[in-house]
Amino acid sequence: MIRSIFWNQIEFAERKQIKSIQESKLRAQLRHVYWNSSFYQKKLEKILGKINKLEDLKQIPVTTREELEEDVEASGDLFGGRICVPMDKILYPISPPEFPIKKAPIGTAITSSDHSTVVEHLIRQSIMIGIKNGDTIQVQCNGWEPLNFAYFSPMFGAATPPNVGEILELNVIPLEIIIVDMARTIQTARFFKPSAVYTNKAALMFMEDILNKENSNPKEINYKQIIVRENKDTPSAAERKTLKDKWDAEIYSMLDIQDNLFYAMDCSEHQGLHLWEDGFIVEATEKDTGSPLEPGQKGMLTITNLFAEATPLIRYQTDIEITLSLEKCSCGRTHARIIPPKYNE
Repeated sequence: MIRSIFWNQIEFAERKQIKSIQESKLRAQLRHVYWNSSFYQKKLEKILGKINKLEDLKQIPVTTREELEEDVEASGDLFGGRICVPMDKILYPISPPEFPIKKAPIGTAITSSDHSTVVEHLIRQSIMIGIKNGDTIQVQCNGWEPLNFAYFSPMFGAATPPNVGEILELNVIPLEIIIVDMARTIQTARFFKPSAVYTNKAALMFMEDILNKENSNPKEINYKQIIVRENKDTPSAAERKTLKDKWDAEIYSMLDIQDNLFYAMDCSEHQGLHLWEDGFIVEATEKDTGSPLEPGQKGMLTITNLFAEATPLIRYQTDIEITLSLEKCSCGRTHARIIPPKYNE
């Protein structure tokens, strides 16, 4: 039985401890990608031995989506030379849709270890917002997404490590996040009375439209938590208030960067999106130069994955402008928080 509001004590570790963990994992991850990824061998060939501290990370050029697309197109390989494990170690591959595909689709591979770490990160977030043992939740997503496998993964049978639903003893209702499944989401919510739903802004609009045509009130669904998951435009303060008034539920924002197995979400204090720094190094960087900026300065969200075995990304610069806060949150957690555009507006 999970009773604590924290899953792992690392959530409120001192900054000095977090930095020490990050630097140790960074050195190991850089060695891993250098010796196993032709893509990163080229980037790290002359500087690998010089990267020991977080302050040294800026010596590594940022990796962009466009660069990954070009590498896939040139090589004809879905993973573009980034794969770091034998193919028989891959649990499942995905091709995330974070950005409009301008050239070639980008593949992300996931091992059992990668899957287990994603599950732990999502468990921490679930507990953070008050999801508890025995709760019924709905998870709207595409069937191939890591989120689906992390919460509900029957297709792999015994080969799959435990998922969030199993570990937290949740009743998980998996749903496709497509228009034709919105009515089913409402129907199952009325019957099973879930306390929470993972969804996005567009899906909520479609559900509201269905309910309005029925002359029904969204408040009748009786959600306690609505997690609005977006890969870029997370809800602003005004949007969260509007949704809260319509649904009579606490509204949480989740940022989902599937290329790098990255999920960040706010707590009930709504002081920014919590990320887990024992799994990632996150920077705000200048768009053109990749230079890191100070906390509080606006820059492009740039993510280094410290745990992925299969296709980790180092200094992956997204097209999302953010600021970072290293201040302790009122909830007690000490890890950095992302402040997306319009988050407080």
